[in-house]
Formats: sequence, structure tokens, C-alpha cells
Amino acid sequence: MKQFLENKIKQIRKIEKVKGEASEREFYRLYLDASTLVAMAYPEANPEEISRVVYFTELYQKYNIRVPAIIDVIEDRVIIQEDLGNELVQSKLLGSSSGEIRKILDSVAEILVKLSSIPPRSTKSTLDKGRMKREMDFFEEHFIGEFYPEVKQPGNIRDEIHALVDEIQIKNIFTHRDYHSRNMLVHRDEIGLVDIQDSLQGPEFYDLVSFAYDSYQNLNFHRKYLFKCLESMGVELNDHQMYLTALQRNIKALGTFGYQVWMKDNRNYEGYIKPTIQHIMLNKLSASYIPSLLNLFG
Repeated sequence: MKQFLENKIKQIRKIEKVKGEASEREFYRLYLDASTLVAMAYPEANPEEISRVVYFTELYQKYNIRVPAIIDVIEDRVIIQEDLGNELVQSKLLGSSSGEIRKILDSVAEILVKLSSIPPRSTKSTLDKGRMKREMDFFEEHFIGEFYPEVKQPGNIRDEIHALVDEIQIKNIFTHRDYHSRNMLVHRDEIGLVDIQDSLQGPEFYDLVSFAYDSYQNLNFHRKYLFKCLESMGVELNDHQMYLTALQRNIKALGTFGYQVWMKDNRNYEGYIKPTIQHIMLNKLSASYIPSLLNLFG
């Protein structure tokens, strides 16, 4: 891929591979004479995926949400983007004072409000109950099946997590889908979002709980500040639906982590399993909705 990029962009002085997430895509930082760019490369031509990235980039920009600008598209395989740096909100939160954290959360809340203002019909894809239940099945197979092999017939767990999904109200709004601290970059004191190509219609509080109960960081007492910030912006919160959606989201995340660790041998995600289980254990609705799973984790 480095040779491909050098052949296509003649002014490159250096190419540096950037660590990516759980994806087949590869990322490279391109050093030019006076600036840097980022190349997002697919293993082979992928016009459908490229079109989604271009579409959602333009849509997010239309609603004044910071995302990397697209500089060029090469052979339906590589997108050359603006470089927003490598300072993740995840690491920024760890090294900031309470006042600085509140400023970050102000921005997080503002972006959530902007996302909710995008018409749901802007995307055809929907995170409906059927899809959420399939995610629960994925968790059963790749997390319970691998980390708890002694559970031969997890019927109670399956019934409980499916019943949990049934209780989530589907009031679909436009949703980023992976609104967490590793998909947010701090660039010139502004938060930019990445990994936007899977945006869809989802439950009302899905993006909010994805960040508030993020597997990659723990807001602790700052979580209440985020909620109050949203309420001050006119967002009506529903605690019960928020906790239900957070449970589904965290259980889904464990399925992803299990798959990455066991099937892909990607040990980078192993350290995020325990914090995610802790979110589930501390969720106020766990004892009522998923007692079998709670007992297993306990």
C-alpha cells in the first residue's frame, strides 16, 4: 500500500502507518512538504463503502459537525483526508482537570444535539430490534462461548438479553453508531468525529450512552454533568430508557471484544473487557433484566 500511495501522490516525503481500530481498513499519515494528510485505504476497490464515507462526510459538514475533509478519492480504494492529528478524547480526558473535562463534555453534548437534528431519513440503515437481537446472539457466541465455556446451554441469558431489547423504545433518530472517545479527535481545541460511515437510525439515547458508558473511559461523577448539560440544551432524558440502551450497548461491545480477542487474536481489546463488565454490573437495571448474566459476571 505504501508503494501504491507513493506512485499516486508524488509529493509525499514520508509515509507512516497509523494504528487503526477493528476494521479491514488501513490508515497512513502522509508527510508532504508543508503539511500532513491521512490516507484511509481498503484492501481492494470498494465503491459502495467509499460512497458512504463521501456522503456522510458531506452530511456531517452540512450540519456543522467537524469531520475530516476529503481531499481526494483514488480508484475507489483510498480516501485522502484532512489530518486531525492523533489526540483522542480518550487520552485527553485522562490527563485533564475537572474544568477541562467539563469543556470537553460541553462539546460532546453540543455534537449530540447536532446529530439529533439531522433528519433520520438521511440514512436508510436502521438499528432495529431484530438487529440488536442479532448483536446479542453475537455476544452469546463470541463472548459467553469463549470466555465462559462452562456455560453449555446459556438459554436463560439469551432469553433475558432478548427481552431487554424488547423493552427499548424504538424512537429512531440519526445516530453516529460508535459515538465513543476513541472515535473523537481533539484538533485545535475542537472535537472532530471519525468512523462515520456506519451512521444509521437508532434508539433515541444510543449515542449518548455510547459515550456516557464508554468501554474506553469512565466518566464517573462527570457523567451527571453531561446529562445536566444536555438538559440545559432542551434534551429530555428518560433514565429508564437510557439504562436499558446502555445495557444493550455494553453487552454488544463485549461481543465485539470477544470476537477480536479470540477470532482475530487482537489482544488490544482485552483490557477493555473488565471496564465494560463493570458498567453492566453497576447499571441500575441489571438485577431486574439480566440476573443470570449478572450472576455469571459476579
